[in-house]
Amino acid sequence: MEKALERGKEGRLRATQASMLPSEPGRRKALFLSLVHTNEPTLIRVARRLCRSRDDADDVVQEAIVSAYKAFMAGRFQDLPNFRPWMLTIVRNTFLRGERTRRRWVLTDGETLAALRESKREPPATTDREYDLEQALMALNDEQRLCVELVYFEQLEYAEIAAMLQIPIGTVRSRLARARYSMYESLTESERARSEP
Repeated sequence: MEKALERGKEGRLRATQASMLPSEPGRRKALFLSLVHTNEPTLIRVARRLCRSRDDADDVVQEAIVSAYKAFMAGRFQDLPNFRPWMLTIVRNTFLRGERTRRRWVLTDGETLAALRESKREPPATTDREYDLEQALMALNDEQRLCVELVYFEQLEYAEIAAMLQIPIGTVRSRLARARYSMYESLTESERARSEP
C-alpha cells in the first residue's frame, strides 16, 4: 500500500488516496492521535482566542478532542483532507455550547465577578502601537474579530474559516473587509490623538 499520508508544502498531513481510513480500531486510533498531534497547537490557539482564558481554552480543546475521537472511531468522519476544519468546527461548537451554559449562571457576589475579570486579563501590550492595535482589534464585533484572528494569527485559509464557522466564503471576505476598515479608522484616530499636543 502506498503512503497513507504525506506532508504538504505547509506541513499539514493530507490524503494521498481516497480510501485512507483504516478499518481496524488500533490503526484508526493511531491515525487520529497523529492528526490531533499535528493540529493541536492550532486548536489551542483558536480556542484561546475564542475563550480569552487559557484554562477555559484547554477545557474546550480537551472536550472537542474527546467528541471528535468518538465520531472518528465510530466512522462518522471520512474526509481526511478536511480534518483540521472539522476539528476547528468541533472546537467552535464546544465553545458555543459552553458559552450558553455559562450565560445561565448568575454571579451575585461582586468579589467573584471582580476575580473573574482579573483572571481573564491578558498582559498589557508593550508599546503604544501594540496597545492601539489591541484596542482596535477588541473594538471589533466578535464575528469580525474572530475572522481577523484566524486569518492573521492562525494563518488559516478563507475556505477553512468558512468551513469552521459554517458560513459562505464571501461572508468571511466581507467580515475581513469591514474589520480592516474599522481597524484602520481606529488606528488613524489613535495616531492623530497621540500627535496632538
